[in-house]
Amino acid sequence: MVNYGLGRLPARDDRDNRYLLRSLVPLEAVQRRNKHWALFAGPLDQGNTGTCVEHGWRHWGMAAPVISTKKLARIPQYALYDEMIAIDEWSDNDIDPRREFGTSVRAGARIFQQRGFLTVYGWVFEIETAIDWLVSQGALVFGTNWLQGMNQTDASGFVYDTGRVLGGHCYTAIGWSETRGAMRFINSWGSGFGEKGRFWMTGETVDRLLRANGEACSSVELRGVS
Repeated sequence: MVNYGLGRLPARDDRDNRYLLRSLVPLEAVQRRNKHWALFAGPLDQGNTGTCVEHGWRHWGMAAPVISTKKLARIPQYALYDEMIAIDEWSDNDIDPRREFGTSVRAGARIFQQRGFLTVYGWVFEIETAIDWLVSQGALVFGTNWLQGMNQTDASGFVYDTGRVLGGHCYTAIGWSETRGAMRFINSWGSGFGEKGRFWMTGETVDRLLRANGEACSSVELRGVS
């Protein structure tokens, strides 16, 4: 069995409900359609480390309309993770030489905010807003449980939330297919996973994962950052 790295730690806070993406950007008039955000590089590969949050946010930064690829590329791999664990919700992982403990999606958002890659960030906890955001605004960083059935794709590139929970994982939504009723993601396990690092999940699967202490995060994205 392939030993893929995970590393998302749940850190839900009731105060997050004050900063929902739907309240930041009007989404009432969004027309559902097929939409795929281009990636300027990737897929990234975290190896068997617990640095998925860094890589999930890096993928977000590489997805149109965020133009931050050059600036991100100048930051060494794992450097952002080390910054994230220093400011996250847990003090006992501040020193993590093997980079195995993991961190929260919020810590990733805070470091990207400090680095100037995003402005105000907000949250999604349900499928309808996630779809509307993907179709009209941009990519989303997901943090959810990761189950056995998600470790490999089927013949059509789908993963399913079956089997036991293996841990928490962070990955990035880069599109929505109205035709398939499915969300497109990029993972941080290199091009050998799924379809060149990408995979699909049905809207129903995404909804269940969000409801099981999951989250998605994004920002009103900056244009023209180089």
